[in-house]
Amino acid sequence: MARIDKPSAGLLIPHSRTTHAALSAASAYTEAGPRPGAAVASDALSRATVHAEGEQGAEVVVVGTDPARFAYRLGTENSGAERGYDTPGLMTGAGPVIYASGANRQYHDSVTIPDGRVLVMYSTGSTPGAAIFDPSDRSVTTLSPTWTGATTFSTDHLALTIRPDGRAFLLLNSEVWTSTDYTAWTLRGRTPYAVAAPSGQRVVVYTPAGFLLMSWSGTTYKQWASTDGAEWVHVQTVASFGSDLDAAALPDGSILVSYLEITTTDLRVKRIGAPWTKLSLAESVRIAVPTAAHHTAAICTYADGRTVAVYTESATGETWAAYSLDYGATWATYDQSPVYFGAAQVYLKNARAVVADGCVVVTSQHASNVATTSGVWWVTLGGWSQVTLGATSGVLNEEARGGFGTVTGGRTYLPLELPHTSAVWSQTSVGGSSSVVGGALRIVASSGATRQYWTRSTIGAGVNSDAHWAIESFAGTSTPTATTGAFVTVTAADGTDEWTVTIRIGTAQYVVYDDVASATRATVTANSATGLEWRATITGGKISVWHRAPGATIWTVGADAVTCTSDTGSPAASSALVWGAMGQCSQLDWAWIQGSKPTAATMYFSGTTSLGRELPPAGRGVAIPDAGTSTGRLKLSASGGSGLARQSWTLSPSHDYPLSAAFPEVSASPRTGWRQTGTTAIELVWDLAAATRIGRCVALYVARTNVPIWTIETSTNGSAWTTRGTLDLTTGWSGLSYTLTGDQLAPAAGSTGAHVLGRGDLIDGYARFVGGEVRQIAASDVGVWNAAADLPTRLRLTGVDGSEAGATVALQWHSGAIVVYLTASGQPEARYWRVRAAASQAIPDADTGYHAGAIVLGEVVPFGDRLARGWSETRRQRYRATVDDRGSEQRAQLGPPQRVWTLDHDVQITKLDATDPDYWAESADPALALSDGAWDALAGALTDTGAGALPVVAIRAMPGASDTEITDPRRILYGFASGDIRLDHVASPADETSGRLVHRVSRLEIVESI
Repeated sequence: MARIDKPSAGLLIPHSRTTHAALSAASAYTEAGPRPGAAVASDALSRATVHAEGEQGAEVVVVGTDPARFAYRLGTENSGAERGYDTPGLMTGAGPVIYASGANRQYHDSVTIPDGRVLVMYSTGSTPGAAIFDPSDRSVTTLSPTWTGATTFSTDHLALTIRPDGRAFLLLNSEVWTSTDYTAWTLRGRTPYAVAAPSGQRVVVYTPAGFLLMSWSGTTYKQWASTDGAEWVHVQTVASFGSDLDAAALPDGSILVSYLEITTTDLRVKRIGAPWTKLSLAESVRIAVPTAAHHTAAICTYADGRTVAVYTESATGETWAAYSLDYGATWATYDQSPVYFGAAQVYLKNARAVVADGCVVVTSQHASNVATTSGVWWVTLGGWSQVTLGATSGVLNEEARGGFGTVTGGRTYLPLELPHTSAVWSQTSVGGSSSVVGGALRIVASSGATRQYWTRSTIGAGVNSDAHWAIESFAGTSTPTATTGAFVTVTAADGTDEWTVTIRIGTAQYVVYDDVASATRATVTANSATGLEWRATITGGKISVWHRAPGATIWTVGADAVTCTSDTGSPAASSALVWGAMGQCSQLDWAWIQGSKPTAATMYFSGTTSLGRELPPAGRGVAIPDAGTSTGRLKLSASGGSGLARQSWTLSPSHDYPLSAAFPEVSASPRTGWRQTGTTAIELVWDLAAATRIGRCVALYVARTNVPIWTIETSTNGSAWTTRGTLDLTTGWSGLSYTLTGDQLAPAAGSTGAHVLGRGDLIDGYARFVGGEVRQIAASDVGVWNAAADLPTRLRLTGVDGSEAGATVALQWHSGAIVVYLTASGQPEARYWRVRAAASQAIPDADTGYHAGAIVLGEVVPFGDRLARGWSETRRQRYRATVDDRGSEQRAQLGPPQRVWTLDHDVQITKLDATDPDYWAESADPALALSDGAWDALAGALTDTGAGALPVVAIRAMPGASDTEITDPRRILYGFASGDIRLDHVASPADETSGRLVHRVSRLEIVESI
């Protein structure tokens, strides 16, 4: 046996265990161009088809709860975690849109924008302000509007509407403004009322037939219509009408108008066909409500046509909700008041209501006799939730239960003012302080100090009690005790029994404590420092507690129906709610709290009683908040008929530029490939279950990438990684001196490139300036990177803007390979293999993230002696030719020229017995391939490609140990092995069992994949 150090050709074969499908869940990457996948039904007999639109970032499973109604869960969650539908009879969150002392922002309006968020415009005393409320995470983003055109702003009412294409229309005094980004507003036209600030309030609504504008002052009603929002036609004026009008467009194009009647303040609705239809009081529909002294009303419509009316009662501070399933013909009220202050001086005022992300978002000014602040607040009613809050068993649909709310009475605190000043909550304080700061109640208490608020008589007697609250932020003790931390005490009592449970809250955990038994019932790890939301229910002598992040749809169980001890000896006569801080709270911010009494005999949370949502017709989809992306929502709709109960549909996300497009077994072309959404680290991990050798010689090939540095890494445990090879696509071309004239990059004295450049070699590569700027190469001339050479090269760059800086530049090839010779000491066996690109590598300004057209990790198979009969390269021109009747030919380019390699071999020798053959190796490394016998290597290698189905990376001459990176396109080709290979016998012993077989191997052709 002898080692023969001489060139050998090789093929990089994609390994069967480093495919896209085999990627480990430990991989980290993003994919650009998110879009929904097709819904796959679990039952082929289903008559329903689920449709998706928008953007999808996570797999979703839609589950039928009963005919035509659906809940959903994420693909990573188990059955039973479905999000159902909480109706607008339940308050699910509250907070300020804008909160500032002394500011008059009571005049406002709101609309839902196409991405599912809520745009709120409000008066500030001068130019209008704007904010975006996102119900999916309850965040508020304040905008800074700009105005192009004449302005006559005032502090009077404004009106806002939006078209389906996302263009918003804002009516101010005598002007109509429009915007598509809600920051830059352009003057559109004139309103029909006087230039002087008109008195009264206004509402505008868009329908496919045009715009309806309503104005009222006292009881005088005026109506206008417009086709374009710029020119208006007066429809009517009615001297004695009603007040607090609102309107919502229905899916069929008609309009539902709500108003308060003059004498009775009854809430009534009237449906009209178009903006030009005169609104009259005749045949209006009265909504039967529990109270009479109404102050304000708002109306909104779901995509499926369900309509919700929200109205407030100024005498008690109650906010009620009713719904209609037949476009306003009949109405039912929910069984509870979702917001109940219990005091005449605190209520919601000038409310507006919209539907967003499956919930009703009410924006309003608060009214308070004692508040020193003013602003606009958001309150969410209902929405998606993992469990139906306050549900009773056996009723699954909204029509049958008339709303599922089984909680009534109670009291709500929103941080509009200090709790005890509203005459609802009593205060007990020993030291400490409290204030309303930025829309949160802030309690500060030192060791030994307490500040708590409580109510008993307003909750009422009952054996069930419920509390729902949220803390915005908390800085204090991590482990709560009886005298430290935040707390909420819930009592259910009726004079015969009393159960009292305290939830003691620290920044790192909370404790569920049975006060009657003086016993801890549960200790739960939870981080409340950055805010949490809780729900606690006592029913049937058992306590249940859940918590979740603000805005989340998944609840975490803290205590699951844990039995508590009843005080039957001296029970209280009625239920109670106590909350506040007891020592060591340097800052405790309460977002809101509600206490209420369930009226049902039993009350509990249950995923099995989740109320399903109707999926509307295609084009008016319901937003799924958990499954979208940072830039868009996923919306679902349905067609074809009712679904089957418990049937499911699975929707996996798809992308325009998925990672799979970079893997040869999925997409052979490197042209489009994979794109990331940014420059976060790429980590492609394969867990091979045991220490495994990919091959004696391993290589990584990356094509058409804007990322210059990639690594091959291995690990024995998946956490500690060893770098086996680094592919730097600038190797031999970094630290180059240059001159830049316009968009022409040329060498300057002092540096030389690695080799001669052919014309066009560097096209689609990159010039990386040491100052950090990256520019793509659009053209490259033949020559060398040497200013003193007779034929220096020149490059033309794209995107040159004069900011290019630094003394040197690096030239990056868009494709290349790193070949790693794994020696015995180099531990070629490993369980975990990883391809990695570090984060924050500079990319061109025009790129939105990393990209790669092809990624191939596999074994390099060198074959035989040198190409004794040489090789050839052909460039196929790719065009489509057409010839007209006169014989003139026209050609259309189909793509870049296609390279074809032909690798020829001469006579080869194969040893037929067990004689140790000569081998090819690099330096002192172990054997890599037979020096003779190209057939033995080629035949097996091509079998590994699936008989030619997979592309390979052909290497014309294997690199040396000190030259393992290949970026020169003349040495490497990504494509398919084309045609057959043939073994021609020349001579051999008669029995062909010993000695040598002399043969020839036919040529191997590689056709470039483009």
